[in-house]
Amino acid sequence: MPILSVIIPCYNNGNLLKEMIDCCIQQTFDDWELIIVDDQSTDNFTQKLVKDYVAKENRIKFLIRNRLPKGSVTCRNIGLYSSLGKYIIHFDADDLISNTCFENRVKFMEEHPDVEYASFPARAFWEKSKLPSYDDNGQIWGDHCKYGKDLLASFLRADYPFSTWNNIYRKASIEKIEWDEQVKIYTDFSFILPCIFAGLQHAFSELKELDYYYRMAYNSNNMCASFVSDEKCESTLYLFDKIILELHKHSLGKKYIKIFREFVLLHYERLIYENNKQHIDEFISFCDKHYKMHKRLKFMSFLSLMFKKNRKLQKGITYCFFSILFGYTRYIKIILSRV
Repeated sequence: MPILSVIIPCYNNGNLLKEMIDCCIQQTFDDWELIIVDDQSTDNFTQKLVKDYVAKENRIKFLIRNRLPKGSVTCRNIGLYSSLGKYIIHFDADDLISNTCFENRVKFMEEHPDVEYASFPARAFWEKSKLPSYDDNGQIWGDHCKYGKDLLASFLRADYPFSTWNNIYRKASIEKIEWDEQVKIYTDFSFILPCIFAGLQHAFSELKELDYYYRMAYNSNNMCASFVSDEKCESTLYLFDKIILELHKHSLGKKYIKIFREFVLLHYERLIYENNKQHIDEFISFCDKHYKMHKRLKFMSFLSLMFKKNRKLQKGITYCFFSILFGYTRYIKIILSRV
């Protein structure tokens, strides 16, 4: 029985998945199983690629999603149910890892038996650019120096200290924490918050080298559009309502709901940039329910839609509005964190 189970959902991205599989095979630690769960790919390459690897490498399992709903979170649950390892890692199919990733993560957990999940340093890289180093400028996820002990506050203001892919989990600690299959956006966020609410013991590894490389392969316009499709807008309202209910349930209401307002408004900002009137109105109703901001947000949406044909003017108005809501210094910090 392997000590480590690595779960990767995939869909029509065989070329990039191949790079991740090769990274796993080249690890310095070899007591692992790799569970690849295909979300019913429609190309003629991805499933064949994985089957070819399975024929050569007996540590690789290949599963195909056999139930609804479609999506990576369903695939992750399917992978988790079939896993045999003491420890669990969730990767994305299009990213890369260092060849000591498995070794460092398992070693840390073995040396810290009280820790239930731990985070390791990761950086983003742009497709076709060279891989970054630990000492480069810019954000490092899983950097213990940047964040205090209040992980919940960091996540609720959309200032992620880590994600699921640069973590390792004790399987026994997360067996009752499933991925919510109704969530289509902010999926990592939706899995990590229940870990925090459950009081799982977390640690930063304090490793001084990168072990995960998150691939960036899109532009900012496409990114905004991907956040505001009908399906994802419905999912966002569902998730945000669920989070606020959980905060009340754990008697964390007033302080943390106020902190969460920042995350909520950043999603509203994306709706504004996409001029999505239907979902803007739905989101204003949500904000008014929890934050009593109906008049301010309604006025902002009116101005934005009025100037939607002049993108520069629209962005200028939006910038001024959110600078007032967040405070100028905080909003500048948010903008810079996206660069």
